[in-house]
Amino acid sequence: MSAFDSRDDPAESGLSPEYAFALLGNDVRMSIVHELAKAGAPIGFNDLWKRVGIRDSGRFNYHLGELEGHFVRKTSDGYVLLEAGRNVVQAVYSGVLTEYPGRRREQIDQPCPLCEEPIEVEVTHRGLARFCKACSGAFGSRVVKGKRTRAERGFSGTLPLPPAAFEGRSLAEAYRTGQILLNLRMMHRAHDICHHCASPLEHEIEICEDHDMEPGGICGSCGVQSGPYQISVRSRCVNCTLRMGGDLGFMLYGRSSWMAYLLEQGINPVTATAAERPSWSHEVLETEPFEGAFRWHGSDDTLKIIIDHELEVVDVTRDRP
Repeated sequence: MSAFDSRDDPAESGLSPEYAFALLGNDVRMSIVHELAKAGAPIGFNDLWKRVGIRDSGRFNYHLGELEGHFVRKTSDGYVLLEAGRNVVQAVYSGVLTEYPGRRREQIDQPCPLCEEPIEVEVTHRGLARFCKACSGAFGSRVVKGKRTRAERGFSGTLPLPPAAFEGRSLAEAYRTGQILLNLRMMHRAHDICHHCASPLEHEIEICEDHDMEPGGICGSCGVQSGPYQISVRSRCVNCTLRMGGDLGFMLYGRSSWMAYLLEQGINPVTATAAERPSWSHEVLETEPFEGAFRWHGSDDTLKIIIDHELEVVDVTRDRP
């Protein structure tokens, strides 16, 4: 048996999502998981029983037994959390199971990546939404309470942030935090890794055949900014519920040629906001099979990356004016 014992993975033991929720739908069991997480080290039965604070040892033993093998493991030194148990605690601590803090829309000292005017941000149920009052934004629709709806003018997407991310941070600080998280997610995606469960991703290339190539607005066909941005990629995890859409350029995050180019420009690819990265564009070269070109326009030259229908980089060139 390897160090990564199959018992560490609830999926290996046949634990369905429904059963997992049923197991955790009890105050005593959540208290056990919480106390083990706080301890960070093995706890003996008696010590854990006292920390949970239940008089009936039989009742405590029953609930502990229900968790054992799925979220908790008994070792020679005491009880410890398995990875699934740690994930549950992290979900609670991050606030993904609680309400987002209520904050009004606020202008922050960050330029719009499309027109360089200051942007406004607003806390939503999905994170931090971005708006520009000076231009049409990047998207013509947005998700509100699980439903896709027409976006107001200037909407440019939502940065992923759980409620806990706003504790002790201004909206400007939360914006920077959300941008870093998004950058890291895109790096996961570019390497076919789900940032939730680490399973492989499947991708589908979409080309807007009737795209409005005149920049400065929203394409009426695909709902994305007009101009040379007609290629998008939809990704889904083969295991969990993750679904992601976005521009072709997201599939280049973390690739060596892209990383090297940004570093040469003095840009940190992990911490850079959208406005701090070079401007970009792309074009369809072939449709059957697909081949597209993505360009980063730096201060001295342009990085051109050609990507094929399997989203593999087939050519990289540098064009100087």
